[in-house]
Amino acid sequence: MDVFRRIVELIDEGRTFASALVLMADGSTPCEAGKRAVIDESGEIEGTIGGGQVEAEAQRRAVEVCRRDEPVVLDIDL
Repeated sequence: MDVFRRIVELIDEGRTFASALVLMADGSTPCEAGKRAVIDESGEIEGTIGGGQVEAEAQRRAVEVCRRDEPVVLDIDL
C-alpha cells in the first residue's frame, strides 16, 4: 500500500498518525530527500525513510507525537 492511501485510511478510521519526510540527506545515506513514511499511534509504519537508526528514532518520536498531539521536526545527524 502506498503512504498516501494509508493516510486516507487512518483519517477515515479516525486514528492518530504522524508523517515522516526526509527533507535533506547529505553524504552516504540509504534514503534520499523526498522519501516518506506514515506511522500510526502504535508505531506501525507504512513506507520508509531509510531504515536503521533513523527510522527507529522516527517511529519512537512519532508515537510520542501521536500521544502529545504536538508536531516536531527531527534533525538526526549520523
